[in-house]
Amino acid sequence: LMDRIDFLIQRYNVGFLNFADENFGTDRKWLKEFIDEIKKRDLIWRVGGMRVNTITADIIRQMKESGCASIYYGMESGSQTMLDVMEKVTKVEQNYNAVKWMTENDVFTVIQLIVGMPGENPKTIEETIEFTSYYVEQSPKNDPNALSINFAQALPGTPLYEIGRHQ
Repeated sequence: LMDRIDFLIQRYNVGFLNFADENFGTDRKWLKEFIDEIKKRDLIWRVGGMRVNTITADIIRQMKESGCASIYYGMESGSQTMLDVMEKVTKVEQNYNAVKWMTENDVFTVIQLIVGMPGENPKTIEETIEFTSYYVEQSPKNDPNALSINFAQALPGTPLYEIGRHQ
């Protein structure tokens, strides 16, 4: 990866990189090595796809120090019930922690949500509203419009698709 990054810098004078990886950083050893190496290259970079159950405040701080400007997570919901329905294998507290740590380290994020999963109801929507409000309340810098609301999609091969097919 670093050879490819060096090629892009030398050949195209690249100064910004966007990493789109649904499991970026899940391997902590790899992430530490990556942070150490990318820091040497003096780039601005961002990640789309990191998981809230793989980060800590310290990791976010290290990423920022190495040039990371933003991290996007698939938080999906502020309701533990809905996270369980989606089989996210995360806790709503991890979403809250990620938001808190991002703000503390002044790293930008967008709250990405999915609504309309089976079992969604006014209570689960209210829990998600409370979560998005928590994000905005963390800092006057947090943009209340930095929100991505997506409807559940029953794509072929997914559990939601199979539920839809059978119901």
